[in-house]
Amino acid sequence: MRIAILSGEGKQIRIRMDDHAITARLNDSEAARDFAAMLPLTIQMDDHLRREKTGIIPRSLSERTLGSPTYGLGDLGYWRPRNTFVIFYRQDGLTIPGLVLLGKVDSGVEIFDVPGTVQVAVESID
Repeated sequence: MRIAILSGEGKQIRIRMDDHAITARLNDSEAARDFAAMLPLTIQMDDHLRREKTGIIPRSLSERTLGSPTYGLGDLGYWRPRNTFVIFYRQDGLTIPGLVLLGKVDSGVEIFDVPGTVQVAVESID
């Protein structure tokens, strides 16, 4: 079950990596609003389990947003235990305790399916 529901009211963001740029929409949760308030951000992201890119963000997000251990392809998340922003570019059916969903990539999430560390820039476009 997804706790933080995506809506057309969420903030639209752009995520850039190298020469690629994709858009995403944040949900209307407090955690997503906290994340949006940090933008623009540059985040060094490592590959994790060949399913996601993960990177530490400057500060923690709201604890009042309920988590969801499930995720889908293109979901953006926040992993509370390590203060980590997550972009899911593959779905393997596993659950992730402590995960908070922040939003979803519109399309093009496959650009993150590259080995190793990447640097991404996240900015608001609304």
